[in-house]
Amino acid sequence: MRKFFITLLTLLGLLPTVRALEMGGTTDTVITGDRLEMLSGDERSEFHIAGRVQVVGTNLRLTCDELHITSVKRGDPSDTIGRIGKVTEIIAIGNVRVEQKGRSASGGRAEFFPEEGKVLLTERPVVTDAQGTVSGTEIEWFHGQRRALVRGGEQRVKVTLPNLPDLGPDPEAPDETADDQAESNGRN
Repeated sequence: MRKFFITLLTLLGLLPTVRALEMGGTTDTVITGDRLEMLSGDERSEFHIAGRVQVVGTNLRLTCDELHITSVKRGDPSDTIGRIGKVTEIIAIGNVRVEQKGRSASGGRAEFFPEEGKVLLTERPVVTDAQGTVSGTEIEWFHGQRRALVRGGEQRVKVTLPNLPDLGPDPEAPDETADDQAESNGRN
């Protein structure tokens, strides 16, 4: 079962450090929950983990109420479970919280699309790092692109930044006259 989860997590693309396991590394990533159901069809396999779900690995802690993973099935379609192919979708539902060094994200739902390198956080999402906090109706970020898209709607986009310096006039500087301002602008 451990090898199954290591293989599954390696395919997810969400946990790059798990790839070290396949190469003889010593880092473990552990998924726990109250219940696991695996379903296998001719073309895909589904894994549903429910009840106090936790994913813990190197620089990752994810908690939620439910975790659903869909992958392409490889091998003989008549196999009960079959070999796990590419993971096409991961959905975390209910009280979703993702913690990594220097940042955290929370919301009611997170959808991970490994093939696209995209994550969509909805249901009152909030992302916080050392530079500030952002929230909106949806937060979509793109792995490896240093790019995020925050959409408003029922909940307007909100960005909270650390205290900015006073950008107003310097109280110690002498007042400029209209002629001084015009001269400094090249108009005279």
